Amino acid sequence: MFYCEIPDGATRVRIELISADATTAAAIVLYDSAGAVVTLGSTQHIFISQITLNTDTGMLLELFDDIATAGTVNTGERLEGGYYAPNGGIATTFPTAKQCKRGSTPKLKASAAGNVRCLGSGYIM
Repeated sequence: MFYCEIPDGATRVRIELISADATTAAAIVLYDSAGAVVTLGSTQHIFISQITLNTDTGMLLELFDDIATAGTVNTGERLEGGYYAPNGGIATTFPTAKQCKRGSTPKLKASAAGNVRCLGSGYIM
Protein backbone atom coordinates (compact mmCIF):
# COMPACT_ATOMS: atom_id res chain seq x y z
CA MET A 1 0.00 0.00 0.00
CA PHE A 2 1.27 3.47 -0.91
CA TYR A 3 2.19 5.84 1.89
CA CYS A 4 2.71 9.55 1.36
CA GLU A 5 5.36 11.61 3.06
CA ILE A 6 4.08 12.54 6.48
CA PRO A 7 4.91 15.61 8.54
CA ASP A 8 7.05 15.42 11.68
CA GLY A 9 4.94 14.42 14.67
CA ALA A 10 2.28 12.66 12.58
CA THR A 11 1.27 9.01 13.02
CA ARG A 12 0.79 6.86 9.94
CA VAL A 13 -2.49 4.88 9.88
CA ARG A 14 -4.27 2.28 7.77
CA ILE A 15 -7.96 2.84 7.02
CA GLU A 16 -10.46 0.00 6.83
CA LEU A 17 -14.19 -0.64 6.74
CA ILE A 18 -15.72 -3.88 5.50
CA SER A 19 -19.49 -4.20 5.73
CA ALA A 20 -22.39 -6.21 4.31
CA ASP A 21 -24.71 -3.22 4.73
CA ALA A 22 -23.45 0.37 4.90
CA THR A 23 -26.84 1.97 4.18
CA THR A 24 -26.51 3.56 7.61
CA ALA A 25 -23.30 5.60 7.53
CA ALA A 26 -20.50 3.70 9.27
CA ALA A 27 -17.26 5.22 10.59
CA ILE A 28 -14.03 3.86 9.14
CA VAL A 29 -11.58 2.17 11.51
CA LEU A 30 -7.98 3.36 11.90
CA TYR A 31 -5.06 0.99 12.57
CA ASP A 32 -1.42 1.65 13.41
CA SER A 33 1.53 -0.17 11.82
CA ALA A 34 1.22 -2.99 14.39
CA GLY A 35 -2.46 -3.57 13.54
CA ALA A 36 -3.83 -2.05 16.74
CA VAL A 37 -6.96 0.12 16.53
CA VAL A 38 -6.20 3.83 16.81
CA THR A 39 -8.71 6.17 18.43
CA LEU A 40 -8.63 9.68 17.07
CA GLY A 41 -8.26 12.29 19.83
CA SER A 42 -10.65 15.24 20.01
CA THR A 43 -7.89 17.64 18.91
CA GLN A 44 -6.48 15.46 16.13
CA HIS A 45 -7.17 15.47 12.39
CA ILE A 46 -7.00 12.54 10.01
CA PHE A 47 -5.45 13.20 6.63
CA ILE A 48 -6.33 10.65 3.93
CA SER A 49 -3.71 10.11 1.24
CA GLN A 50 -5.06 7.00 -0.51
CA ILE A 51 -8.44 5.30 -0.62
CA THR A 52 -9.94 2.27 -2.39
CA LEU A 53 -13.70 1.68 -2.54
CA ASN A 54 -15.18 -1.61 -3.81
CA THR A 55 -18.63 -3.19 -3.95
CA ASP A 56 -20.03 -6.52 -5.12
CA THR A 57 -23.42 -4.96 -5.93
CA GLY A 58 -24.15 -1.97 -8.16
CA MET A 59 -24.61 1.00 -5.82
CA LEU A 60 -23.62 4.53 -4.89
CA LEU A 61 -20.76 4.58 -2.36
CA GLU A 62 -19.72 7.81 -0.67
CA LEU A 63 -16.85 8.40 1.73
CA PHE A 64 -17.52 11.63 3.57
CA ASP A 65 -16.46 13.80 6.47
CA ASP A 66 -19.65 14.00 8.55
CA ILE A 67 -19.11 17.64 9.57
CA ALA A 68 -22.81 18.17 10.30
CA THR A 69 -22.97 14.83 12.22
CA ALA A 70 -26.17 14.04 10.32
CA GLY A 71 -25.09 10.65 8.91
CA THR A 72 -25.87 11.95 5.42
CA VAL A 73 -23.61 13.49 2.81
CA ASN A 74 -24.06 17.27 2.85
CA THR A 75 -22.53 19.93 0.61
CA GLY A 76 -18.76 20.08 1.05
CA GLU A 77 -18.46 16.80 2.99
CA ARG A 78 -17.80 14.30 0.17
CA LEU A 79 -14.22 12.98 0.04
CA GLU A 80 -14.63 10.31 -2.63
CA GLY A 81 -17.35 8.21 -4.17
CA GLY A 82 -19.63 7.54 -7.08
CA TYR A 83 -21.90 4.93 -8.56
CA TYR A 84 -20.10 1.63 -9.07
CA ALA A 85 -21.23 -1.36 -11.15
CA PRO A 86 -21.30 -4.83 -9.57
CA ASN A 87 -17.77 -5.86 -8.60
CA GLY A 88 -16.61 -2.32 -9.31
CA GLY A 89 -14.79 0.37 -7.43
CA ILE A 90 -12.11 3.02 -7.52
CA ALA A 91 -8.59 3.51 -6.19
CA THR A 92 -7.52 7.10 -5.60
CA THR A 93 -4.26 8.65 -4.45
CA PHE A 94 -4.76 12.29 -3.51
CA PRO A 95 -1.93 14.65 -4.57
CA THR A 96 -2.65 16.58 -1.36
CA ALA A 97 -4.04 14.53 1.54
CA LYS A 98 -7.72 15.15 2.35
CA GLN A 99 -8.07 16.69 5.82
CA CYS A 100 -11.11 15.77 7.88
CA LYS A 101 -12.89 17.52 10.73
CA ARG A 102 -10.98 17.64 14.01
CA GLY A 103 -11.74 14.63 16.22
CA SER A 104 -13.87 12.86 13.61
CA THR A 105 -13.20 9.87 11.37
CA PRO A 106 -14.85 9.80 7.94
CA LYS A 107 -17.88 7.63 7.26
CA LEU A 108 -18.89 5.39 4.39
CA LYS A 109 -22.48 5.33 3.17
CA ALA A 110 -24.02 3.04 0.54
CA SER A 111 -27.27 3.48 -1.39
CA ALA A 112 -28.15 -0.21 -1.05
CA ALA A 113 -27.33 -3.26 1.05
CA GLY A 114 -24.43 -5.37 -0.21
CA ASN A 115 -20.79 -6.04 0.51
CA VAL A 116 -18.61 -2.94 0.51
CA ARG A 117 -14.95 -2.44 1.27
CA CYS A 118 -13.05 0.75 2.04
CA LEU A 119 -9.27 0.48 2.44
CA GLY A 120 -6.65 3.19 2.49
CA SER A 121 -3.86 5.00 4.26
CA GLY A 122 -3.11 8.36 5.75
CA TYR A 123 -1.90 9.97 8.93
CA ILE A 124 -3.17 11.69 12.05
CA MET A 125 -1.81 14.68 13.87
